[in-house]
Amino acid sequence: MEQPDVARLQYQYGWALWWAKRHAEAIPWLRKAADQSYSAAQADLAYAYRDDPAVSGYPSRSETMSEAYRLVRLAVEQGNTIAMGDLGTHLMHGVGVKRDYGAAISWLRRAIEHDDRYAKAHLGEMYKNGWGVPQDDAEAVKWFRASADQGYRGGQYNLALMLLQGRDRAERMGACPAWRRDTAVGR
Repeated sequence: MEQPDVARLQYQYGWALWWAKRHAEAIPWLRKAADQSYSAAQADLAYAYRDDPAVSGYPSRSETMSEAYRLVRLAVEQGNTIAMGDLGTHLMHGVGVKRDYGAAISWLRRAIEHDDRYAKAHLGEMYKNGWGVPQDDAEAVKWFRASADQGYRGGQYNLALMLLQGRDRAERMGACPAWRRDTAVGR
């Protein structure tokens, strides 16, 4: 008898354990859900492996990152839009796969089409550093701001740095203090 909600419940329980810092207990539950092709579990298990490779059970970091990449691909194949941004990040940094800036940009843009705030910050990082695109501070600030406006601390932090460094002359420094303060206190 098929029970479609079982994978969802296993995932939710595993993810709650993960955020409670009970990583070793979380992994088996996330794996159970991921093994049933539950895309959120696949994407978040990949995140867990990147965040704490020791819990994966794989003998090396390289094998752990390769498995994280495989899981993200599986989630993307099912249309998981957050995993699209994660895939772009894997490709941008060469995590579990050969670095490919062109493919990274393509996946980040696909995630951005679904309003992914993390993908916006990562695309900003690519423009900030000139990875696969011409280095462009104004474009980096645009994407960091879009991410920051959605409440992502990584976007807020990078936007604050860009503004403080004067890397976009069109921006006013007055736009920065609230993000800098909120990011510093962990809001």
